Amino acid sequence: MEQEESLTKKRVYELVISTLGENTLGYTYSKSNNRRYYFQREALRQDAVDTMKITVYFRKGYINCELRSTVYKHNDGILFSNGILNRRTFLFNSKSTSSLGPEIWSYFFSKNESSLLETLDLVLADLEKKGKEFVNSCDRRYSHPKFLKGLDFINNLTISKEQLKAIFPKHFVGYWWKLDNEKFIELELLFNEIDKDKSFEELKHYWENSAFAFEFFDKYISD
Repeated sequence: MEQEESLTKKRVYELVISTLGENTLGYTYSKSNNRRYYFQREALRQDAVDTMKITVYFRKGYINCELRSTVYKHNDGILFSNGILNRRTFLFNSKSTSSLGPEIWSYFFSKNESSLLETLDLVLADLEKKGKEFVNSCDRRYSHPKFLKGLDFINNLTISKEQLKAIFPKHFVGYWWKLDNEKFIELELLFNEIDKDKSFEELKHYWENSAFAFEFFDKYISD
């Protein structure tokens, strides 16, 4: 049997763009930078950005796929991973037969064209399932009452951004409760009111509305 030629980075570039460009979710190739390939889809809102980032680790032979839907960029470049305004997920729903071993969020391939194509087809198939679920959940959030209430609230805020920045936690992950501001508490209570008819079992996390309120204040400061 004739042995396949080894992959070149140029061929990887061609196959990633052509194969993943066949997705049905609307992601089209945008740009690449070293090992990273960026695809974008047209978001339902003008202020939102929906991105698929494919990272190919050529020497190690694996691929990561990350989907993001963001309404704003945090002023320190840090994103909420599963908020209302900003959402992201790592795609990995299948097991590659060319896998060298289990690694979360990764698709493995051998350094030949047929193996890479097989793995890219798995990514494409997972986009049609887990990717579609993520995209649909992101699109639905724009009509969620907390999304609408939160945007309306910060659009009518008159408090100075400088005043908020002075009390904003510098390392906010897990510390939104340190934002001691009456307006922040007011928005949190508005979110609690939306959830008033939910049972305890239906509420994912008791702190969720506090985190959501923090995210809107973060957008207010960042914009």
